[in-house]
Amino acid sequence: MIKQLITLTMMLTTLPCCLEAQQLNSAQSDPTLQRGTASLCRHMTTRELELQLETSGGFNKRYQAIKKADAAKFPNLVNPRAVSKVPARHTKKSRGKRQANSFPQTNVTSVSTRGSLDQHGFHRLCTELSAVTRLSADYFPRFLNEVICDTVDNGCLSYEGVCFQEVSWWTC
Repeated sequence: MIKQLITLTMMLTTLPCCLEAQQLNSAQSDPTLQRGTASLCRHMTTRELELQLETSGGFNKRYQAIKKADAAKFPNLVNPRAVSKVPARHTKKSRGKRQANSFPQTNVTSVSTRGSLDQHGFHRLCTELSAVTRLSADYFPRFLNEVICDTVDNGCLSYEGVCFQEVSWWTC
């Protein structure tokens, strides 16, 4: 759900910002014109996109980053108390010399296995992977901090156990 909201926010902010349509005289003929008006579109800068997200409340530095250096500072979402990181486990195989980059690129930063204790002292019902995902250039922001359920956990005990509502306090 969170990933879908973030993706929707990113897609909306990457659309070009269209300025007011300007009236043109009928002597000008342009195939892009419709009824004598033309839209002047421009792409927003990174700073403009960042400001737009911040003012709408759609940018959270815990889950999103614009630069790779900021993504390296993401907190561990699976186990907040974990100090050491597991060596990065890449979900994509290494590419050959002539292959293009494929997106999204997900790098697993830590793993909490099924049955291990969570921060509340309960056993995890499935294996959770804390990961940083890099999206293609047509998304903004490009880096996401997320938790992924391991696909090899067949028969994960979903809909069993106790869920905790965690509260995030927003300050303005």
